[in-house]
Amino acid sequence: MKRVCRLNRKRGEAITTQTGMIVAGLVLAAIITLTFLDKAVNDLKGETLEKNYIARDIALALDAVYAAPGDIEYTYSMRDYKYVVEIRDNMVRVRKNLGESDNVAGVYDYFGSNREGSKMAYRIIPSPGSEAPALVHLGNRDGNLFVMADNAAVERNAAFA
Repeated sequence: MKRVCRLNRKRGEAITTQTGMIVAGLVLAAIITLTFLDKAVNDLKGETLEKNYIARDIALALDAVYAAPGDIEYTYSMRDYKYVVEIRDNMVRVRKNLGESDNVAGVYDYFGSNREGSKMAYRIIPSPGSEAPALVHLGNRDGNLFVMADNAAVERNAAFA
């Protein structure tokens, strides 16, 4: 009796489809795992805490400057931190770099002003290679908030992404 080996085409197609789905599932699981590991490493390093702390600190300083009677200027030292600070839409966002999403950025809101024409939009970018800390000047002059900085570039009303 002679055996004839035949491949059932449908069975082979099913195995190929199942293998493809398993590979796709493993790739997706690896991407999700790496994302969670990156977030955990940032949390353990303290970067997330630092960004949240700076965002809250600047937002509270903006509230205090806005509420103060008369003209006032407050200088906030960024110390050794080299984070990008964005102030817009009544929110302070602190990012490691310009491409960082809001999911991992430190974000905090401030009261600010809702008057027409008083919308603040500032981006503070630390000077690369500068040994001196960035000094952020927050002020209120004639009821209008302003932001300036030393040892950092300030973009006003920039087209933020």
